[in-house]
Order: sequence, then C-alpha cells, then structure tokens
Amino acid sequence: MSLDTINVQLTPEDYLMANRLHSRWVKQVAIFLVGAVVICAIPYFNNGIVYFDSDVLLPVAIYIGFVTLVFAGSRYFYLPRRTRRLYWQQKSMQRPFAMSWDEGFVSLQSEEYSARSPWSDYSKWREGEQIFMLYLSDIMFRIVPKRAFQDANEIPEFRDLLRRKISPVEGKKRV
Repeated sequence: MSLDTINVQLTPEDYLMANRLHSRWVKQVAIFLVGAVVICAIPYFNNGIVYFDSDVLLPVAIYIGFVTLVFAGSRYFYLPRRTRRLYWQQKSMQRPFAMSWDEGFVSLQSEEYSARSPWSDYSKWREGEQIFMLYLSDIMFRIVPKRAFQDANEIPEFRDLLRRKISPVEGKKRV
C-alpha cells in the first residue's frame, strides 16, 4: 500500500477561495429569483388595475439593484474581510502540516496536531481552480491547495482518487 504525502501551508487566500467555492451562487440565485417572482405577483393581488411600468417593473428594478448590491458587497467585501480575520484568529490554520493518504486513510500531521480519518468519513469533495476541498460534513472541510503537489501530474491522480474514495461526481454526496 503506497503512501502519498504533500506538505501544505495554507494562506488567507486559500481560505477565501475555499469559502467562495463553499458558498456557491446556486442557492443565492434561487433566493433572488423567488423574491423577484413574489414582487412581480404582489400587484396582481390588489384587485385593481395593474400598471406594468409602475406596479411591476419599478419595484423589480429596485429589488434587483438592492439584491445585487447586497450579494456583491457580501462576496467582495464582507466575505474576504471576515475570512482573513478568521484565518488570523485561528492559529492552527497558519501552521504547516503534512497530508498523507493511502487506499484506506487520510492523515494530517503537524507539530501540534495529528489526525487520521478513513476515506468514508468524507462526505463529498469540490474542486476550484487552485484548491480541492474535502468535506467531513456540510460545513466542515479540509483545504488542499493544488500548489502543494510537487508535480502537475499528481493533481489528476488525486482527483481520480477523490472520485474513487469519496464520490464519482464532484460536489455530490457519497451514496
């Protein structure tokens, strides 16, 4: 049984990328669309004449502008600020560690911390441009920066391992 190992040093940018990848836009867009439909429907329940421009179009335009500002502010101002603050607060995230894996387990080892988990503990995985995320639950994940791999050929091998050991489809939970 061969053991593969990478050395990882997480950065605030890794944590920010992971949080952005974790909070995918699908749910936010769904909420946005439901709100727009509700706003469009409200004038039709007033039992009077509905003027499309003033009763429907204007409130929807205001809603779209407001929600866009909220989403953009959250994604590009609040999330980066909060993520960096949490990174600097959590000292363990700043320490380098070695990550090893074989066919049965994933192990993490640093000077202060050691963990060994069977692959079955991971429920799903995701891949971004620069990171992999291995989920232990819906909100707990391990970040694996692609730069930690010594050779670019190791990245597709690791992806294939995630497909075999966690889930064949990225982002989908184990069956």
